[in-house]
Amino acid sequence: MILQDILFPNVETCAVKKMYFCGEAEPNFFGEHTCVFAKEQKISAFTYFNSFSIGKWKKYTILDNLRLRLDLDGKFIVAVRHSRRINNTLKDAIIAEKSVETNGT
Repeated sequence: MILQDILFPNVETCAVKKMYFCGEAEPNFFGEHTCVFAKEQKISAFTYFNSFSIGKWKKYTILDNLRLRLDLDGKFIVAVRHSRRINNTLKDAIIAEKSVETNGT
């Protein structure tokens, strides 16, 4: 079951690219499901449209297992982060990280 798709800039919804991905430099977007970025460029999906509220999913559902599927082409380091606010300070931790090198899915 798919709980949430990663969203890409869409003129009909919102064309502001930083609402979808943020980082040192903006990636190039092609179509509704593809972005290309430079070697060593870091991007984040911790944004308005692409954040995933694990706390709400755990509170209101019986979710006990979660998987992230990405279609990648190239060499990447993919990190899953958990962020939460404690006393008006955002605490951020990497909960999983993996090096990936692929020529497709």
